[in-house]
Amino acid sequence: MKKIIMMFALAMAATSFATVSVNMDLMTLNDASDVAIKEGIKFLVYVDKDNDGINGLNLSNYADLNSLWVNAAAANTGSFLWDADDAIIFNGASAGWGSEGFFSLGSANGGLNAMFNLGNGIDQNDGVYAMWFAELAGNAATPAGITEVGFYTDSNWALPGDTGTLEASDYGLNQSAITVQAIPEPATALLVAIGGGMAYVLRRKQNILA
Repeated sequence: MKKIIMMFALAMAATSFATVSVNMDLMTLNDASDVAIKEGIKFLVYVDKDNDGINGLNLSNYADLNSLWVNAAAANTGSFLWDADDAIIFNGASAGWGSEGFFSLGSANGGLNAMFNLGNGIDQNDGVYAMWFAELAGNAATPAGITEVGFYTDSNWALPGDTGTLEASDYGLNQSAITVQAIPEPATALLVAIGGGMAYVLRRKQNILA
């Protein structure tokens, strides 16, 4: 019986998840007009479980944002998880001890870092990134109707091993949100394509007649 209990305990230890935490301090975060974000706006922190960036576009920082990604962002109005392969580890409001443009995980957000378990696709050395939505309150359930989004990460933001803490801090930012470009409806896109084709034909005909 003791042998069975010992084997069960060893099996449980082998399959148990390792708890890690993320502590994040960012400053200065702006909206698309380069105005410091207000306290209480929507802020999320993610783990890039497959290390492919958002939607597989391999974004490394704000400067790498492009129209393909912001268009995809505009289309995903039902969830804040725009890459289904990733995981949200903090979903709440920006807070930074009364300072605008500042985000902190820790005492400013209830005294706790983002704590979670390794496992289920979340592994040591997975990347971490943050997003903020200057137009939304911290309790917003979906990103519906947004016209801008902020994104930031760092190449050093990698999850630690068992019981470790990632100190994801950057005080030298002047990070602005990007204006989201809406994707035209398929019917609208078709009309635009047809209109462009007709204009080309007319121009060509005029050139031939000339």
